[in-house]
Amino acid sequence: MRPGRGARAGATGTDRLSELVLGTVARLQAECAAPDGGQARVTLRAVHFSVPYDPGPAPALAPPEIMSLEEARAYFRAHDLHVALGRRAVASAPPGRIARLELTIRLQARRRKDGEMVDLAEFLGTVLRNVTHARVIGDLFSRDVSLQYQKDPLLVDFPVPRLEIKEASVQLRFAVNAIERRQAAPAELAAPIVREQAARLADEIRREWIAASPEREAILKLLAEKGVDPDKQWPAAIERAALEPKALEAALAGRPAALVRNIRAALNALLLADAALRKLLARRAGVQALREQVRTKATAMAERLVAEVLAAREAFARQALTVDVAVTRKELGEVPEALLSQITVVAEIRNYEWSETGEAEGKPLGRLRPA
Repeated sequence: MRPGRGARAGATGTDRLSELVLGTVARLQAECAAPDGGQARVTLRAVHFSVPYDPGPAPALAPPEIMSLEEARAYFRAHDLHVALGRRAVASAPPGRIARLELTIRLQARRRKDGEMVDLAEFLGTVLRNVTHARVIGDLFSRDVSLQYQKDPLLVDFPVPRLEIKEASVQLRFAVNAIERRQAAPAELAAPIVREQAARLADEIRREWIAASPEREAILKLLAEKGVDPDKQWPAAIERAALEPKALEAALAGRPAALVRNIRAALNALLLADAALRKLLARRAGVQALREQVRTKATAMAERLVAEVLAAREAFARQALTVDVAVTRKELGEVPEALLSQITVVAEIRNYEWSETGEAEGKPLGRLRPA
């Protein structure tokens, strides 16, 4: 621990081995994923763990040496252990009780040939991104060399040298300082999603009920006279209704009726409570049809909201585990060899090329595809 830092959560207690293994793999996959949701240039193929731990009175685990990610999940569901992983806790274990987890998680089949404390997953993700960046630097160098070759009457017929990195194997020795679990309240995860969905619903109503209405000018004039700004007040009112904690929790647990009711009540208050506005909006379809549309839109928003928040919660849970490690030479020099952990990551560097997919406004559209 660095001077001045207090004890971290998980530094002296017990943690599940499954969280160390599966949580680290999930964080690594997130670090290597393409930011736009496409195919990542760095693809994890395998992660090897060599981690000392104190199993306490329980027998040490003896997993298969190599498992797929699905096999590892199934294994830890049946054989998980609460163990001491922090280096101080392991150091204080009785003699002979320290065990070592040796496990390789296979993420992708191998292709045939033709001093500072850091988060483990973030550190490895940075290393892998730097490997890819090294390839980019090599390609830029080859480009510059090719221009020189092109100008030379002798070298013009020579092949341009190019660095080819097809695979990278990164081995890291570290000491586990602490394992932290981040917690997020449902409202914290839901807030940005609710804000986006509320703005979307308010925009739908403006387009369908005002912009497309023959009474558009009269509706806008009435709203202005009453000091109503649909661009700001409508999304805010819908957002407040959807963020009501009890209704939101119930909806996430599979009981969306209260959430639908809250959104519906907000829409009714915004659109149908004022008699003059209600009369203008209902001139084409009638009040009953408007009420049915309100019910339909409230239900649709609640369904979208629940689906997106549950997806966000699942994504957060996959990355909620942080393994705080010591990796610098100075810090590791103070740690006994028996307490050091080791992880080996094997990654494949993929090549991509641009291909045309169509045209827009007379200009070609393209996307990156695996070469």
